[in-house]
Amino acid sequence: MDPLPSTSPTRMRAQGAPRSVMQLTIDVGSMSALLRILSGTFHGLVQPIRIQALDHARKIRLSLSMDALLAMGLMSALVSSLPSAEIGRITHV
Repeated sequence: MDPLPSTSPTRMRAQGAPRSVMQLTIDVGSMSALLRILSGTFHGLVQPIRIQALDHARKIRLSLSMDALLAMGLMSALVSSLPSAEIGRITHV
């Protein structure tokens, strides 16, 4: 019996599933809500790879790395939980 289904995130990562990088800008006050989404809903499958303070540290720009299949789910979670978030470019690498 195979312990990992063929569509599990761990299996997809091991098989070289395509990766995406999403640019995101949020208010500083939304950072804890974003971290709850990333750690709770996505169980660590989305990793921040770059964090930059903007506008005298009132906003934060992040680059998030994820499997390409997670991009739409993350956008949906962000729009419903953080309506002021600005979703930018999504690059497939």
